[in-house]
Amino acid sequence: MKGSGRHTVLNQSPPRIWVWLFFSVLAILLLVHNEQISLWDQDEAAYAGFARTMLQTGNWVIPDFMWGFIHRKPPLHFWNIALAAKVFGMNEFSVRFSSSLAVWLTLFLMYRWGRHLWGARTSLMASFILSTSLLVPALGKIALTDGTLLLFSTMCGLSIAMLIRKPSYKWVFVFWMAFALAVLTKGPPVILFTGFLCAGLLWRHPDRQWLYKLKPWFFLPLALLPLACWVYATIQMDGGTFARWMADWYILKRVGGGVLGQEGPPGTHLLFMLIFFLPWLRNLPVAVYLSVRSFLERTNHMVFTLWFLAGWLPWELSPSKLPSYAVVAHVPLAFFLADAILHHGGVLKNWRKTFSVIQFSLTHALFVVICLLPLLLPVATTSAYVFYVSGGMLIVFNVFAASALRTPKFIPRWVAVNALFQVVIWVLLMPIADQWKSSTRRTAILLENLTQPGTTVVIGNNRGRPPSLPYYLGDRYSEILVEKRIDSLNVWYGKEEPVALILNESQAIKLAELRGELPQVEVHPGLYTDRLDKAGYILLINPEAQLVGR
Repeated sequence: MKGSGRHTVLNQSPPRIWVWLFFSVLAILLLVHNEQISLWDQDEAAYAGFARTMLQTGNWVIPDFMWGFIHRKPPLHFWNIALAAKVFGMNEFSVRFSSSLAVWLTLFLMYRWGRHLWGARTSLMASFILSTSLLVPALGKIALTDGTLLLFSTMCGLSIAMLIRKPSYKWVFVFWMAFALAVLTKGPPVILFTGFLCAGLLWRHPDRQWLYKLKPWFFLPLALLPLACWVYATIQMDGGTFARWMADWYILKRVGGGVLGQEGPPGTHLLFMLIFFLPWLRNLPVAVYLSVRSFLERTNHMVFTLWFLAGWLPWELSPSKLPSYAVVAHVPLAFFLADAILHHGGVLKNWRKTFSVIQFSLTHALFVVICLLPLLLPVATTSAYVFYVSGGMLIVFNVFAASALRTPKFIPRWVAVNALFQVVIWVLLMPIADQWKSSTRRTAILLENLTQPGTTVVIGNNRGRPPSLPYYLGDRYSEILVEKRIDSLNVWYGKEEPVALILNESQAIKLAELRGELPQVEVHPGLYTDRLDKAGYILLINPEAQLVGR
């Protein structure tokens, strides 16, 4: 096999203190403020609700939660949340803990296993690049299934690369273990990814004979056995209703078209990647060049080229275009970007110059937007200064790095800019920005402060059906009902028992017409509500539910 032409410096390890410092700071960034930021209205809150229901009912088989119907998936991610809740309590931190851990492990394994394939310095740089992209850190801060799926898919890809480079049956075990867990996390995506990857390797790789060591005719049924057992348990519980729904909603509808408006033309995922890797855009032409060259010359790194294609191309051809679908392709791209930065600075100089201008212009514009946000959105004066100072620092550092573009000082300066950007986003700005999306949590807290224990909550305003609303209400109330009809809401308000109504403006006006002037408490909507328009809430609390003295 032809070599990859890398420098001998790749055999040198970076100072251990830098490795430990990077992964320690990364762990802090992935965990910081996770207990403080409110749950995102749709998927994240639904997953939290599934885990809570499992803990409350003991039914760990079929995910179930109010307004979480369309978010149901295979159960491993929900089990992880429930297990974390047993340790940390049922809160935002425990909901996000397994996702944070999964992303941290993904980046750690990129360094730990990748150093045998790319060298320690390149692998550490690849981990840093992916940790400062604009998608993967978010998957560690939001409890979606994609962070966990990324971990197991990365383990599959790296174990195949290691199996070809250093044949050992331990990599066969790692591959099938990760495959089984990925299927139990999200089902088909890992089957598509590994299927396309192995097909490409069998077609192109000169050492493909080692792939036969995977013995899919024997291990594939074993790897699918946990999923099969879970599906069988769901059938035993409901006669197959849930299994048929999963096959229709989760597989057939996504094959035939997008769902929930998540559609786009071919090329959409490439555009997403350009955005997500904006901090490293200037090196993208060289990374693509290295990837194509490794494929044509059949070098050791051809595995990563095929990995990228297997993780990206099936989703580009699919009508579904959710950005996180192709995230597994970000891993090999990060390796090629790291190789381009550290060892191929003289390649494609004209292209690099053009993309450098684009990168610095767009990042500069992004940092200017951070400075201007307090002028465009409602922010308290003290919080506004955080935006001004943070955006200003990023602008200064951006200019400082750009001034060293043609010198060896550029790489460490640009590393510092991207590290600072992650700190600014997750440590300084997100706690402030949370007020723009936390109307459901604010509604539940305000209602708790105004009502007697044992109050029945009736939701009339179900716009968008955000699972975060019943989730936060479930922290405080045992009985939560949904009723949109005005006559029924009127009956509920008139009951001689504590009742609180959560209404929209139209419902509140109609009830006032029926009963005369009513004491209303308005919860102003956040600026952002996931998937649908923002929704504000008006609270009506009947006399029996009101706290004494109010």
